[in-house]
Amino acid sequence: MPVWKFAFSVITLTCAVHASAYQNVFPIARFYPETSGILYPGINSAAGINPAALPQSSDATSVQLGFSPAPSQWEDHRAFGSVATSNGKLGFGMGYEGNILNSALTHNAFAGIGYKIQSVSLGVGVREYNLATGLQPSADVGFKAHLKVIDIGFVFLNLQGTAQAAVALGAQSYDQFNVEATVLLPPFSNLAGNYLLSVSAQLAVKMVSFYFRGSYHTQWNAFEYSVGAGFWLGKTLHLAAQVTSPNRIGTALTVAL
Repeated sequence: MPVWKFAFSVITLTCAVHASAYQNVFPIARFYPETSGILYPGINSAAGINPAALPQSSDATSVQLGFSPAPSQWEDHRAFGSVATSNGKLGFGMGYEGNILNSALTHNAFAGIGYKIQSVSLGVGVREYNLATGLQPSADVGFKAHLKVIDIGFVFLNLQGTAQAAVALGAQSYDQFNVEATVLLPPFSNLAGNYLLSVSAQLAVKMVSFYFRGSYHTQWNAFEYSVGAGFWLGKTLHLAAQVTSPNRIGTALTVAL
């Protein structure tokens, strides 16, 4: 099963510097925006979801390791590793995911860079879904802008192949919440195909954080969801759990340097 076909969910162990600015925690260990919001992804996943989201509101460097066991004998085990950094204007991220199914290992990788000019961010990224077959990366271009009280963004995906786009509208309070609505369009070659409509939100109440994402596939009349909750242990440790329908869970360790 291709990597972009899943909603990767996670139980997260996070070691981080608890900054005064809002720090995105969810979703974890994702690098394709099929069921992820593209405006406010966590910094470790941003390079593969929307590289324009890499420049954070303040200095940040983060390393993340994750693992998700197979929910059944017909599904794959997944391991994830990523490093990302931002100085407020320039952000860079890269990572790896390995999938193991019936003793067969598939290597996947991604990388991206983003630059922020006042309230506008631009980014470029690449995703490679099977390194064993040679380098044939998918190229992405992302955009994000802040307009008074709302944020808008879009990503053009797989520009050299079966190109498609995702667009989003959202709002956030840096120390409390973010919410966005995202539409992943079908490939431009078949605009009569599936439209994926997603709403995602994160909420922080003092030391506790919550996450929700619901997605609807128009072509199959199918709904899926992901929920998560976490809490800070002091100022350096964040523990969280995330479950994605129907039954995918996982673990991750994130260290902010």
